[in-house]
Amino acid sequence: AVDDATLSSVTSESRVVAFPWRGGAGEIRCVDSPGLGDSGGRDSRHVSGLADLLQRDVKYVHAFVVVLNSQEPRVTCHLKEMLLLFGSMFGEGYLRHVLLCFTRWEYDKRAKKKRVRTGMSELRLAELMNQELRKLLGHDFDCPCVFLDNNVNSCTEEELEDEFEDEAEAVKREFEDELGKVHEFMLGTKPFLCQDVKSITTEKDALKHKVLQLIQVVNEEALGRRLICAESGVIHRGWLRWRRRWVFGVLRRQHLRLFADEESTEPTGPKEVDLTGCICSTGSEWQLLHGRFPAFTVYRPVNVQGAARSYFCHVFQVRTEEERQRWVLLAQEATQISESCHRIEKFHGGLRAAAGRAEYERAMDIVAAETMVIPVEWLLQQVDSKNRKPTLQQAMKDLQRDRVVVDGVDFHCPLGDDLAAHICDQVLEAAGRPAEEHAEVKASVIARDVLLGCSRTQGGGDTFDAVQLLFGSNDQGLVLCKPDAPTEPILV
Repeated sequence: AVDDATLSSVTSESRVVAFPWRGGAGEIRCVDSPGLGDSGGRDSRHVSGLADLLQRDVKYVHAFVVVLNSQEPRVTCHLKEMLLLFGSMFGEGYLRHVLLCFTRWEYDKRAKKKRVRTGMSELRLAELMNQELRKLLGHDFDCPCVFLDNNVNSCTEEELEDEFEDEAEAVKREFEDELGKVHEFMLGTKPFLCQDVKSITTEKDALKHKVLQLIQVVNEEALGRRLICAESGVIHRGWLRWRRRWVFGVLRRQHLRLFADEESTEPTGPKEVDLTGCICSTGSEWQLLHGRFPAFTVYRPVNVQGAARSYFCHVFQVRTEEERQRWVLLAQEATQISESCHRIEKFHGGLRAAAGRAEYERAMDIVAAETMVIPVEWLLQQVDSKNRKPTLQQAMKDLQRDRVVVDGVDFHCPLGDDLAAHICDQVLEAAGRPAEEHAEVKASVIARDVLLGCSRTQGGGDTFDAVQLLFGSNDQGLVLCKPDAPTEPILV
């Protein structure tokens, strides 16, 4: 069972509850078991406990009642996992004992007329859900269905009279009829014997254990750069000859970094060339003197505002003329400040130059009626964010007090390994479950990057720095205050 208010597991252990059916028509035993997708990450333990309870105490089962909300009739990822897991535990025969119970099914005339308009009758809903289950589980028969209005059972006679008036007796009869179908199903079904129930580890928990190990030991800087082709912000990469030795260059917007080889994580040579305000050309005296390889030049002719250094000049060589043309073209592109960066820089300059409130408000008019996009590349040029990069441990700690929605699946204060396992599974599913050696390692690196990206230690820090930089560094007496509003979930 799950508490809808907190989205946390209410039932922590499987237990047997016995009570008389409707006050006297024989005793009924119900097994209350924790659902899968447990907020504490204890799925395998719960499955093992359920298997032990069924074998030791219960012995046999007449009905597996699958409870569904009729107002949101869908097979959720947790229900799907549970049904597949039960198939592994009980075998395919258990499906003959499954009863689908749709709750929140109102019986009054108004609700029935609404269902006629929408075309969602009992028969239609049962047909649609059984089609989905047959497709998922592979059986060739329909599971019987019942439709219950929970409120009828929880209301007193007076409350029913007040709510339904002259329909109260008809509503109660319909509820009793539907509830009677549950009793008839149990009495008319041969018991399912539980002696062969298997205690198994859920596939999700097995994957979670593996992913948790991988994301903590995989060095994605050293290993991931070979396995993961997509690297954020990279415009071009390749071998360059610099000062009579070959180095591996990685070109990003406004930056060129040089490494000893493709796998190195520590830069070499000038480490990082700030391309702000630079010019890239094919002309070079170096090639006239050392004409063995085609060469190009990267230089900054004058002091440029925002650049880390003033004048400099670097000469690089490549193996072919085609490579040189490609490097020059892409390096010229990388030296350009993006339109959004240029716009923010202009806006920032206007705020800083404001001599009084009137000028400040005129500068603010530029963004008063529109959404302002602040490029991260511009922010990182203005502030030192190296010490704020979160560790994996910090990111996992942040997530436990946050809400994350991954492809529509809501995770409320998730454990980091649960979220990582879900992301890893989604990545492998999208890739068609590849059999290659490093598939799970690749997916784990992506999952780790997502966890780090979800951390508000970094994202929130970037946002505060941007606002502080734009509006807090002025003489207009402005004070930045955090709004008292609910935080939107992180969307992945």
